[in-house]
Parts: sequence; structure tokens; C-alpha cells
Amino acid sequence: MDLESFFKRGQRFGNFGWNFTFYSALRGLAAALCSTHKLHLVEREHGLDLDAIGYHHDLRPANVLISQETFVLADFGLGKFKPKDFSSQTQWKVGNGDYLAPECMDESFAHQKVGRAIDVWAFGCLVIEVATYLERGAEGLEAFRKLRMSRSRHDLWEESCFYANDGSVKTAVQEWLACLTSGNSLAIPTLMLINISGKMLKKESKDRPEMADICGELTLVSLKAHFLALRHVFQIYLEQSSDPKRGRKAAGMKLWYERERFLAFGRILGLNGDQMAPLPFDELSTLYDKAHGTMVSLYRKLEYELDRLDSGEYKNSCDIGEESVQEGRILENGVYELVGSLWDLLSHAEKRKAENEWLRAMLNTEDVKHLDNIGRTFESEDDSMYEKGAAIAMMKKVRLAMLSDPRSVPRDFIITPEDVEILNSVDGHDIGLYQRKVQVLIEWMYYTPAWKDVPLEQRTIVMGLKAQSFGLKSKPPSLRTLDCIGTFQNTGERRGYGFVYRLPVPELEAELAAASTTTLLQLVAQSYTKPRQYQHRPLLGDKFRLASMLANFLREFHTIGWLHENFNSNNILFFHIKKLDESHHLPLDQPYVVGLHKSRPGGNAWHTEGPSGAKFQDYQHPEYLRTKRFRLEYDYYSFGLVLLEIGFWRPLWAWSKQERCQRMNLAEFRQELVENYVPRLGAEMGAVYRDVVQFCLSTSDSAVNEQTRDGSSYGGDPDGVAFKLFTENAIEPLQELLRVSI
Repeated sequence: MDLESFFKRGQRFGNFGWNFTFYSALRGLAAALCSTHKLHLVEREHGLDLDAIGYHHDLRPANVLISQETFVLADFGLGKFKPKDFSSQTQWKVGNGDYLAPECMDESFAHQKVGRAIDVWAFGCLVIEVATYLERGAEGLEAFRKLRMSRSRHDLWEESCFYANDGSVKTAVQEWLACLTSGNSLAIPTLMLINISGKMLKKESKDRPEMADICGELTLVSLKAHFLALRHVFQIYLEQSSDPKRGRKAAGMKLWYERERFLAFGRILGLNGDQMAPLPFDELSTLYDKAHGTMVSLYRKLEYELDRLDSGEYKNSCDIGEESVQEGRILENGVYELVGSLWDLLSHAEKRKAENEWLRAMLNTEDVKHLDNIGRTFESEDDSMYEKGAAIAMMKKVRLAMLSDPRSVPRDFIITPEDVEILNSVDGHDIGLYQRKVQVLIEWMYYTPAWKDVPLEQRTIVMGLKAQSFGLKSKPPSLRTLDCIGTFQNTGERRGYGFVYRLPVPELEAELAAASTTTLLQLVAQSYTKPRQYQHRPLLGDKFRLASMLANFLREFHTIGWLHENFNSNNILFFHIKKLDESHHLPLDQPYVVGLHKSRPGGNAWHTEGPSGAKFQDYQHPEYLRTKRFRLEYDYYSFGLVLLEIGFWRPLWAWSKQERCQRMNLAEFRQELVENYVPRLGAEMGAVYRDVVQFCLSTSDSAVNEQTRDGSSYGGDPDGVAFKLFTENAIEPLQELLRVSI
């Protein structure tokens, strides 16, 4: 039927039972008008090469046909094509209907010269009526049409067009739209439709947008409508399928995770809010053409399962059985494949961002049981992203055990002091052997007066759990930490606990391992103090790669819920660099972050002694000295200082030991670096790298600090805001630098 007949029906048909079909239909109609206004044919597809301009000039509901799933532009009796270099102005012919534009006739009803803008006006009228039908149905649309009735320009008769006698939009239309949108009760896509219509209903034809622009906006509106509808049906299905009153539990854990993966897809493209997606029109259209069918299929699948729940089909079936389990797996696998198809439409960089969003959303829980379920579910999947999620879930589970008054010690991670032999030291890092054969790094956490009220058994349990969290076999590849073998108590002169880490070196003599162990601080210091002897500096691309790897480490470390507290270039180790004075290339692609003995779970509940030692005090955020409470941003500040060292290939002490800097406190020293040295990074490393360092060293500036501490924009989680800002202003720019061939 045509759209006019459809508007008068009380019942919808076909896919128009779903509201989002109207948005895709409007987008399709806009694309048809866009092609009419600018016709482009190519010989290999159409049999001839042709560029022309055209118009319809009679757009109204009676001339729009409806199939099961879209609108079809029809009746081109008043339309025409012209060569592209001809004027688009033409004498308006006979036409009728409520959608006539104000410029079609003058006050004496004489036909005027018009252009394609009258199609834009008519389409704006159509959009308003579709929005009205969506929200108020056939009766509401009829009421709106009666409300528009008013005297014509010569008071000879009444008409229900959209413009007043002066050519502006009728007051009745404006009041109707205000009533329709009052209280913001409309869905975001409908509000966007009404806003778009306002752009098209301009009195002056020159002020109206072209159909190509309207088509681009409707493409995004349709994507949002499909996304929001899917988000809703996903949530309803998961809630109802877990309701014991409806029979067996129809949804497994995997469907919850796929819902989160779908939401991450939407967040990356900006589909879950009212902001426009930052994509060019061509890219957005291509994405839409590929995503539309997949989203409809996913919605159809979930709605079908929801209908089965509502019909009681599950309740009447057996709760337990191989057939029931198999059905659940088929649904999960089908949803997994469809969501995966949507992810495949993302660019490599967007997919990486979506993965980070997904993992953070999945693991943003303090429920140990839930994390255990995540770990076990993820481990059963043959997917690298799921494997990474399982590893992070298990590490976070152990971290939470440290916070929950643990009662049992993980015996596998409590070792005896006799099994550890210290042979050498590299810049304060002890190198030795475990059980006389395994080459290890030993880090120390010494007793302080704060420990006196903690029973020995409880201390041992906590230290064992800490060792366990860094000793799990499965870890994300970007979490560049050594594997922890265990911890032991030292009762010697300096009492405390030693943490033993396996070195990633072949089975060689321990002395050779020590000789090949180098810190990042050693590398930059040797190049600075002995430029002739150590004249080989890393390539620019190697610096970018190292910076990105360290940023990714902090992302994973903070995702688990840990704070490092001692991030500096002396705690970044390499185990494969030999004879630096003879090397022509510094391989920096295998860094390991150590110094974890002071690391602690994030959150205000965990007591911290703070960073240790005055030797590396310059790497600490100035605010820490005042508050004595370590925050997520302070790790980012320390990271920024390490980036400064990498950029100039110069140790931080080369600046701090300058005579005038020695008289500065940490806040003044930070200001000195930000004002006088960070700007010079642009010439060394480029503007992107410079701006990353600027961001990291400015985490205490009022704007950033206020946003991160407020946390209202990230679910009330200030650390979540800090993490998001770090991702956007440090991780992503550094990853983009890796895409440049240097």
C-alpha cells in the first residue's frame, strides 16, 4: 500500500511492528531523494556514464509505497533530470497536498520558479508525521492534521499545510512538536528526527540543507535506533530468562558477556548517547549497509527467544536435559557470531578500543563469585579476547581475596628462605637462584611500624595472596610482569618478605643472566654520561613502541585493580641486552615492569605505606606528599616522567640535579618540566608524543583533577574517569604512532 493508507491503519504490518524499521525506511527514502537530486551512473554498473541533477517535486504520503520493511519512492510524474551543469531552478507545476513548500506560489497563487529545496521541505513534513505516528499512532496523526487547519493566505478556504501566511512554520506545528517532546519522554532517535525536521522546514529555501546531509544524519539516527532497540531487548531477555517463575534458566553467562560486547561496539561508535558519531558520511553509510542486516537478525533472534519465554514454552519443557543444554548453546553461538560480525566492521584501532571497553565493563565488579564465573566461562572459549578476560578475572579475584579478610594461605606460593640464593645486584634489584637452578629476581618488602598490629599469620596470608596474584600462569600478553614463584619471610637484620620472580632467560649461569639484565635508567644514563662510549640511541619507532607497551601495561594493571606506586625507569628491566657499547641497535621490545613489592589493590580500604626510598622521590606526584594517599593518576604522572626520559633519552636526575632545580620542591620541579622541557619534545618526538607527556604531567591541573575526582560522568567512579582520560589521551595516541612507518 502507500504511506497515506498505512497512516490510517490502526495496525502495523511486516517489520514495521518494530519502531526501528521506520528509521531505516526514512533513511532509505532520503537516499532515494539524494540519488534523484544528484544522479551518478557508471558504465560498468549501469551501462552508461551519466551525471545529472533531478527533482521529484511531488513528495507526499500517497506517492510513497511501503513494502514489508521499507519505504519506496514512487510517482515521478512531475520529476525531471537535467544535465549537471544546468540550473536546478524550474517553474513549479501543478501539485497538491499538505507538504507544499512556501515558495511554490506567491500570494496571488502564481506558480514560482523552485528548486530541489521543495523536496527537502516536503521530506521535513514527512519526517514530522512519521514521528507523530510513532509516538501517537494513527489517531494522534489525524489530530495533528486537524490542528494544522487554518485559513489560507486569502481567507478563501482552510488548508493543513505546514507553513503560515508569511512562509514560516505554523504556530500550531511548533506547539505540537513542543507538546510531543515535553518532558523528554521520547526516545533519543525520535528527538533526533524532530531536530532534523527543524533544519528542513526553513522559510528560505537557501537555508535548508541538501538531501545528502539529511541522509547522513538519518543514517546515524537509524543506527542509533537499531542499537537502542537491541540494547533493550537484550536486557529484557536476560532478566526474564533468569526469572525462576518462567521455568528453566534459558540464558547462560556467555549471553551476558555478549551483551556487554555489543554495548562496547555501540560506545565506540557513539550510538548509546545523543552525540553524533565522528565518521565521514561515506564511511558511515558503508558501516550502516553492512551492520543493518546483522542488527535486524540479532534482534529477531532475541525477540523469538523472548516470545518463547512469554508463551511458557520453557516452563512446560524439562528443566534439565541434553536437548535443553544444546538449545542454549545454539542460541549463545548464534549471538556470539552476530555480535562478532558487528565487531568485524570496526577498524583495528576501534576494535582495540572496544575490547578495552568490554573488558573494563565486564570486570567492573567486586563480587568474587561473579569473577570466578567469568573466569571459568571465558576459559572454555577458543577466543583470544575471552582468554585475556579470563586471565584478568582470575588476577582480580585474587586481589579481592586480599581485601576480604582472608583466612587461608595459598601454600603453593609460600616458599622457604633456604631455597633462595642471592648472587648479584643490578641497580638495587637482587638476582639469584631458586632451588639452585632457576634464575630469579628478588624484591623486598621490609617491616615498618605500621605492621605491628597485624598478626604474623595474617601478614603471611596477605603476602602469599600477593605473590599468587602475580604468579598465575595465564596473563594478558601486555601485562609485562615477571612470573612470581612465591614469597618467603626474612628474619635477618632487615626483617620483611622477599618476593621471588622467574627471569625470562635461558638456562644459563646466574652470573650471565645478571650481566645481561639492564634497567631503562641504566640505558638512558649511560648514553647521557658517556655519549662517546654509548653513542647508539634507539630508533624513533622503537621509542614509540616502548612507550605504547608501557602504557598498555598500566592499562592492564589498573584494570585488575592494582596501583603500582613505584613506576620509574629503574623498575623497567630488559634481560637480553649484552655489550651495550658494541651494539648498533637497542632492542627495547621486551620490557618487564618490576618494583611490585609496594604495589597494592586500589580503593580507599587498603592501607598503603606509599612509595619507598628517597632515591626515586622525583618520580612521585607532588600531591602525594600532601595527601599521603596514592591515587590512580599518580601512576600516570610517573609514567609521563618515564616518557620524558625516553623522548630525550636522558635520565630524570639530569634535570633534577641541576643547581637551580635542587632548590625546588616537587611541585616547582614539575612546573619547570612542564613549562620548559615538555614543549621541546615536539622537535624530538613530534606533537602527538609531546601532548601525551603534557597530559600525564598535568593530572593535578584543576580541569583534569575536578573531572577525575567528581566521577559523575563515569557512573560515579572517579578512578573510572581517570582511566578513561588516560585511555583517550595517552594509550590511543601512542597506539596511533605505531601505525606510522618510521
